[in-house]
Amino acid sequence: MKPAHRQYYAAFCANLATVLYGIFISWSSPYIPLLQSENSPLKNRLSDEEASWIAAIGGFGGLASTFLCGWLLDRIGRKKTLILIGIPQIICWVLILYGTTANQLLVARILGGLSGGGAFTVVPVFVSEIADDDRRGNLGTIFSVSCNFGIFLGFVITTFFEYHFVPKIVLAMALMYSVNIMFVKESPNFHKLRGNYAQAEESNKYYTGNKVQEFVKESNNNFVKEKLRLSDFKNPAYWKPTIMSLIVTTFCTVSGSFVIICFTKQILDEAGSPFSSEMGSIIIAFIQFLGSYVASLVIERLGRKLLLLTSAIVATISLSIAGSYYYLKSLEQISPSYSATPLVCVSVLFFIVAAGLATVPIVVVTEILPHKIRGLIFTLCMAELWTIIILGVRYFMAMSDAMGMHGFLWFFAGTSFVAAAFIGLCLPETKGKSIDTIAGFFNK
Repeated sequence: MKPAHRQYYAAFCANLATVLYGIFISWSSPYIPLLQSENSPLKNRLSDEEASWIAAIGGFGGLASTFLCGWLLDRIGRKKTLILIGIPQIICWVLILYGTTANQLLVARILGGLSGGGAFTVVPVFVSEIADDDRRGNLGTIFSVSCNFGIFLGFVITTFFEYHFVPKIVLAMALMYSVNIMFVKESPNFHKLRGNYAQAEESNKYYTGNKVQEFVKESNNNFVKEKLRLSDFKNPAYWKPTIMSLIVTTFCTVSGSFVIICFTKQILDEAGSPFSSEMGSIIIAFIQFLGSYVASLVIERLGRKLLLLTSAIVATISLSIAGSYYYLKSLEQISPSYSATPLVCVSVLFFIVAAGLATVPIVVVTEILPHKIRGLIFTLCMAELWTIIILGVRYFMAMSDAMGMHGFLWFFAGTSFVAAAFIGLCLPETKGKSIDTIAGFFNK
């Protein structure tokens, strides 16, 4: 197997965890209405409060896992952490399969969030460390492609299979992940951090084909890990990429797509779409998957900045049009012939966001952070992301009630516009540049 193929194989195995999390995300949209209905498979149907928590509580698991896996990342390694996150995923789907109460589902959703948070924290770091400079963008976007494929697959299997059969399918996939990840080699960077230079060079040769990897060693060849101190952040080489990373991470959420995907069925039902909400959800999820796949093909040609800027501008326009539709509908001043407008706008939104705002920020963050602070700051970025997701999903119903669906969509149109302005004015291009060259942008 060629080194490039080994990189793709390792990225594929690691991102099986991301596919599983995508299925976990989409599970709530079709099944929460079922669990609230008279035909609920639970002993008692869910209340609105319970339904809201089941949709949102996975974010708390993800937030907790971000810190836990961020800590484990540099202690036991990328590979062992990836192995560990498969365990809560398996338990999650066992509980969904056999659970009969809201509390059991809440525990399952927390465990699924733990696994997802681990995937979001570990997979991008691991993949960026095994990838060549000219493949880093392509391999990095597999993360988003995998998550979106999981969301699409989740909508398909929840539509065409009954409630108790779905977790059996996902359990089989979770077991496949747990087996495959055991055959993946650790990243050279972790071995370097631990002072295992022979293993680091072996891992580097395995993934890149290079026989020699330059390492900084003490003159006595003993490894001394350089500790990160608070005073280090006085150096612009550290504080500038830290602030940039925290801002860029929010781009994943500025379009509101993370909320819309959890409540797609309800949003399309309210719009009076000519398609069934189930079929509309599948269409939107496929378009989102297609968008992330397109990003994986063009990111090394067009660059990160152009993809992000285009994505933010088109997201602003789509959300503005969709918001205007709901506003006119609330005034009963729009013809039923325009009922497909929300589906079209949301489809465009998900395609363009998947091609840019939801895909590229993670790639950019792993590229601009120096090795010394990457584990810590990437963990903080993921914690920030999970916090925004928790608040957005938890309070979506309250926001839509208070602001109206039009106000909710216009709000995210505004945040997308702000993101577009920042990207155009402040974000450097990192396409095809080495980590050292990128560091030079901030070391001024």
